[in-house]
Order: sequence, then structure tokens, then C-alpha cells
Amino acid sequence: MSQHSDIHAEEALEIIRQIPHSEEHTAKRFALEVPVDESVNRVLAEDVKAQADSPRRDNSAMDGFVFRKDDLDRGIRRFPVSGEVRPELETHPPIRSGHCARILTGAMIPEGGDVVIPVEQVDEIGEKEIEIRQIPQKNPVRKKGEGFKKGDVLLKEGAVIRPYEMGMIIEAGLHRCRVRPHLRIGLQVTGSEISEENNSNGPVLQSLMSSWPSTQVEVHPVIPDNPDRLKMRLRSLKDTSDLIVTTGGISAGKYDHLFDTLTELGARPLIRKIRQKPGKPLTIFIWDETVVCCLPGNPVSAVFTAEVYARSLARRLLGQEPVRPFRAKLCSEVSNNGGRTLFLPVRLDVDNGTLRADPGGDTRMRSHLLQLYRGCSSYLIVPPDAYHEPGNYVTCYPFSKIEML
Repeated sequence: MSQHSDIHAEEALEIIRQIPHSEEHTAKRFALEVPVDESVNRVLAEDVKAQADSPRRDNSAMDGFVFRKDDLDRGIRRFPVSGEVRPELETHPPIRSGHCARILTGAMIPEGGDVVIPVEQVDEIGEKEIEIRQIPQKNPVRKKGEGFKKGDVLLKEGAVIRPYEMGMIIEAGLHRCRVRPHLRIGLQVTGSEISEENNSNGPVLQSLMSSWPSTQVEVHPVIPDNPDRLKMRLRSLKDTSDLIVTTGGISAGKYDHLFDTLTELGARPLIRKIRQKPGKPLTIFIWDETVVCCLPGNPVSAVFTAEVYARSLARRLLGQEPVRPFRAKLCSEVSNNGGRTLFLPVRLDVDNGTLRADPGGDTRMRSHLLQLYRGCSSYLIVPPDAYHEPGNYVTCYPFSKIEML
């Protein structure tokens, strides 16, 4: 892939989507098999298929009594109770004509049984006899295979396993599943003016990237603007990282050595500068099997470009689909009179069932003010010379952790 310089944000994101993903990447070749209860926040390396129908057999959705339908059709309403059907029982005697059985939630429907009537709609006459007060319109019986059938694909390769998906995998009859190894991210903050005490980018980006699925983030000590020391550190990072993320040192200033240093080491620039605000200097390299994402050093620029580009790279390398946008109604006007794409954080709320996006009345992005993020859970991509009126529907992209405030 050749170098692309001074391009638009949409072009850059499309180029990232074309980077060879995990089918060619190391993470794919070494897929792991792990216990399902250790799989949360991992990325599936193969489809999950149901090993059996769910439910495996017809079963009761409620506590009640199970009857033969033909008895009910004949108008019988008083029945002797011949036994109890429990969920842990694999077999139970058939339901005889003119009889019923007590049944608990989740218990299989015995042979001959057709209809379950909830306990609330039955009068118990002693311990061994009942009388039906009302037959429900809907029969509370879960039918065999109504959830899914044996062989159905329940989860696709590349899906993230949350607690909900973990439960589905267990229900599918699996105790182990194949996942991709964690993506190893090496985080390096650069800059002679930065000490460990005033380093905000390191902790912020570590927290952000650790929230992404199936990542292991290793933070390295701040390194000054020294080409020789940079070269040594980058070589070390390459040996232990699938994705290297750096901050600072990537512009064109006197002490910005990162571009030249990486080029001298054999890394090939893929994207060099993007027409966007914030984060114009962002640069991406391909270095053998390692990808290097060089973020600007200013706090907002670093976090925003990590959200948009480093996150897109991580998802691509793990074989995941791009982040899915959604539509929301704009609360106030948004305009972009400059020649660069504007990334604008927005707050989300719901008003009378309508999802709304509120940029807070300030559409200026200032790359040193992290408070611009306060209360925001998504962002807009505003092309050059674009204008959106209040009430327009716009496309929003969720931050890594989205909450309704």
C-alpha cells in the first residue's frame, strides 16, 4: 500500500479498512481455545454454532398444571393431580386421559400433555385435585427449537463476547470457544517537555485503549525528543507490539523526530497528515507485521485521533467490523467554514422518544482543552463547508464507552 499524504478523513478511514486484517495478521494464525467463562471481552475467531436445539424439548414457561388438550376440548374442568413434573427430571409418566400433573417452570412437557394452565388460574381442592377457573388464551409452552436449532450460527467470527454472548454460547452447548489473542498495544508518549508527573496522555490513552475489546496495553516511560533514544525504544516496542501508538513528535518542528526515525528504521508511511481538526499531523506506518499510529501530542488531538483512528486500526487488526454510526436530531446549528473536516463531540439525550445530539453551543475544537469532552458520549464528522440547522438529523459515532446523560 502506497503513502497517502494530506488526505480527507473519510479517505483515511477507508484506507484503514483496506489494511490486511487478522486473516493475514499474526492474531489470526494463533487463535486460542479458552473456557467460555474466561471469554468475556474477547473477539471470536470462528462462528459459534448451536450444538443442539434450544429449548432441547417442549417445556413449561410457568408454574402450573399440564393437561391433555382433548380433555379440555371435551369441557372437563375438574381433574385429579397425578404427580409433579420437575425441571431436573429427564422422564415423567405420560399424562393420562382425565388427569393432569403439577409442572414447574422449565420442566419438560410429558408425553400426552399439550396445554399448561398457570397456577393462578386454578383452584386447588386438597392436595390431589384441582378445578380450572380459566383457560389462558396463550398456551405458556416453549416449543422445542423455538430459540434456535442445532447448526444455527448464533455468533459470527469477529463478534465481541459480552456477558450476554457468553450466556448464549453456554446455552448453545459449548464449554470452550476459539478467540483471537489479545491485540498487543505498545503506548509511547514522547516529548522533552513532558515528565511522568505532568503526563496526561499516557494515563488517558491507557484507560481508553484498555476499554477496547481484546487489547493488552503496555505503557512505556516517557521518552525525550532524542532520535537515538527514540530509535532504541521503537525497536523494543516492535518486538512486543502488534500496534504501536505514540503521541507527540510527529509534526514538522525542529524537535519532531518521529517521522524520520521510523522511516530510517524501515517503517513505511501509509498515511501522512489528514485534513481534519483536531489532529492534522496524525501519521500511520506499516512496519513489517506491526502497525504504528502516531498521534499528535495535544491532549484533545491525541484522545480524539485515538478514538477515531487507533480504535479503527485495533478493530481492523482483530477482524472486527468498523464502528457503527447512528442518527440523532441536532439541538443547535453546526457549521464548518474551514477547509478541514471537523470532529465535534456531542452530548446525547432523549426527548419524547427522540434521540438528540447537543454540541453544547461551542463548535470550536481547541486541541489543548480536554474539558470539551465533559459529558459527551459521541462525535460528529462535519465535512468542510457543511452547515446543519437545528432539528436536522445527523450521523453520530459513539465513543468507546457510551452513556446517556
